Amino acid sequence: MKESERTRFPMIAAEILFVLFVLFYWYTTWTAVEPHYWIALCLCIPCLVLCAVSYLNCRGRLSHALSLLLSVVLIALFVLEGLGLLVYLALNAATAVTTDVGKYQRVMRITDLPQHFNCDVFPQEIPDDATDVRFLYHPAFMMGGEELALQFETGGNEINSYQRRFASEAVWTGYGPDARSDTCGIFYGTLDQFDLPEDTTVYALSAAPSEHGDWNHGKRLLTAISDSENMVLFYAEEW
Repeated sequence: MKESERTRFPMIAAEILFVLFVLFYWYTTWTAVEPHYWIALCLCIPCLVLCAVSYLNCRGRLSHALSLLLSVVLIALFVLEGLGLLVYLALNAATAVTTDVGKYQRVMRITDLPQHFNCDVFPQEIPDDATDVRFLYHPAFMMGGEELALQFETGGNEINSYQRRFASEAVWTGYGPDARSDTCGIFYGTLDQFDLPEDTTVYALSAAPSEHGDWNHGKRLLTAISDSENMVLFYAEEW
């Protein structure tokens, strides 16, 4: 390797690592439901040290052999640290259930679960007049399923509008919190977590098993309405 190439190597490596760090930081914060800003910043440490090595190398404070060795070590550390952080963040996301209502719009920007049903039934934002709002999101990870639910109370006019739409789009309609439909993947306990009122009407807008008659894997898009409490529920799951 020529002398000039040895001198440039740490500088070029530092520039590449900086670009990779920016991309990593963007990916792990912008596309995450719970962005871990400080954890993602840990990856800048090898990048900053490599910048220092590049500076000292250009100033003649480090030998070329030592600067090359440090550059290779820091690049390897950057790669290993990046992979470790990705695994940590993925496991953390897979084991956490988001219930913070303030994260709803962020989740809707990140997830494409509603699009799997070719339906835009989920509101893009929570209505201003909504009360008693409950939200749940569990991201998919490896073989694990993805789950999205929004439940709130609203005015009677909105409830009537939802009823007309759901009734016209439903492939199946059931009644009560214990409503079941083996053909739509609604089994015993499916709706228990939502504590639905007795007068709830459940609408299955879309449901499909991974294989005919086999609900070991599948997906379903459900909505539900209670007239007595002016409650509406949106629920999508793929597992």
